[in-house]
Amino acid sequence: MPGKVNPVISEYVVSVSHRVYSNDQLISGLCGQGTLDLNAYIPLIGHAILDSLKLLISADNTLASNMIQGVEVEIEKSSDLLFRNPSISTALLPYIGFNKAAIIANTMKSDGLNIFEANDKLKLIEDSKLREIIKPENLLKLGFSMKEL
Repeated sequence: MPGKVNPVISEYVVSVSHRVYSNDQLISGLCGQGTLDLNAYIPLIGHAILDSLKLLISADNTLASNMIQGVEVEIEKSSDLLFRNPSISTALLPYIGFNKAAIIANTMKSDGLNIFEANDKLKLIEDSKLREIIKPENLLKLGFSMKEL
């Protein structure tokens, strides 16, 4: 098909992941087979560990050189797409509850608005609080604390 891009790098990484997982299962099983201080499977355990390390290094190198290197992020376009995606209203759940977050999400979808425009229209949360919640560093942190509410 013209213009088709084969995902060989990502498929390779998935294959490596399966092999590393199976090596881990092999290592776990063989470690359990040892008797007292003697484990006759140490050479095979070592081989599986080294195999996994070589594969992980290879996957890392090929990802870096063939997929990640040269990627440039268009910050303005990415931010606009993020703020227009109704799923971002999920971040508001601890602050305004499910029903109000759903109202914002539905307004965003039906009117083609970003989250700030929808909130300006509905006035469900203070704009400064919304902007603080939606900051990328706050979206990416794990969880929230009660003092943030």
